[in-house]
Amino acid sequence: MGNRTPRLSRSLILPFALLAAAAPQALAQSSQISLTLGRVSADDRIVEGDESGVAKLQSGLAWQANFASRIVGTPLVKLDWEVHFLASPLRDVQSGIPSLTRDFASIYLTPGLKLQFLPGGPFRPFVAAGAGLAIYEHSSETIGGSANPVDRIKNRGVIQYGGGVDIPVMPRVGVRFEVRDFYSGNPSFNGSVVSSKQHNVVVGGGLYLKF
Repeated sequence: MGNRTPRLSRSLILPFALLAAAAPQALAQSSQISLTLGRVSADDRIVEGDESGVAKLQSGLAWQANFASRIVGTPLVKLDWEVHFLASPLRDVQSGIPSLTRDFASIYLTPGLKLQFLPGGPFRPFVAAGAGLAIYEHSSETIGGSANPVDRIKNRGVIQYGGGVDIPVMPRVGVRFEVRDFYSGNPSFNGSVVSSKQHNVVVGGGLYLKF
């Protein structure tokens, strides 16, 4: 991230490889794969200490992949297990405090459950929740251009919850709109912030494919 090019290190790609490995098992059952694109955003953070101030977290592009497979279903509701993956390659930190981390990339990998209503209808709303791993990769430089002393990679726990709607357009293909919140431990800002946790809210849309 030192050259300001959106990217993720090789270590951050590992969770996606794990998802790919899970796909053959998912495809052998009544399953669904969705790919969505959206924006991830978080609230501004209050920085404490000698250089008190505000760190404004800019929104970033969010690529999401979701594998879901049915556990049990009726004409009214369907319960799936799912594995949700999100990658955001660059999120800027804007602040008047030059010592703060300049930007970071993030990955969230959250196995969980999804409850879908009216699974055979023209509009199929769902709610979902899960928990797993958040991985943050920090910039090599601070906002002021100095070397960033924080660890390049930081792992945190994350809880994910949200919902959306699937709209079929063909027997096995449809569109998805969803909102999810990834409530995780903080990236390393190189400064003390008021809360140790942050909400990362994603609004996105894309396609799904049923098997």
